[in-house]
Amino acid sequence: MAEELLGPKGKGFNGTAFEICRPSFHNSSIPEMKFTVSHDDALAVHAVLGCDAESDWTYVVYQLAHETIHMLNPVTCSEVNYLEEGVAVAFSIYAQKKFGVSAQEPNPDNEADRKYACAYSLVKQLPDGALESARRIRQKVGRLSDATADDLKDLYPDLDPSIAEKLASKFNA
Repeated sequence: MAEELLGPKGKGFNGTAFEICRPSFHNSSIPEMKFTVSHDDALAVHAVLGCDAESDWTYVVYQLAHETIHMLNPVTCSEVNYLEEGVAVAFSIYAQKKFGVSAQEPNPDNEADRKYACAYSLVKQLPDGALESARRIRQKVGRLSDATADDLKDLYPDLDPSIAEKLASKFNA
């Protein structure tokens, strides 16, 4: 579903090919991606879902959809920008609606959600909408987290420059 909307998965770190493996769970409530290298030096990536997802389908859809966007072109936590996180939130909400589960959105009043809510608010301001814009941006630059403010302004000349700057800025800075 993600590739249909945003285009095919690309390359991983340093342009290397990678395999997407099935998800797993851990004791934390915070989902993440894990990277492994096999005995033949092949890179693999998989989503590690939070403990809430082990017993609640809503959390599975919410977390796995979000992590799926990151798995289209994996980058390290330090490389992820607001654009990619906002698109991940938008896709998560889209998937929840598509699968008929009550859609969860990040709550700007919750400290843990605040940056995700900000990222989502920013991508909703892209002229083509978050998901179609993400497709266009990926076609132009490849990885969402590689998009610069200039790339965004080239694609969307009427986009407020301050929004372009914030979208291109690092999420975990």
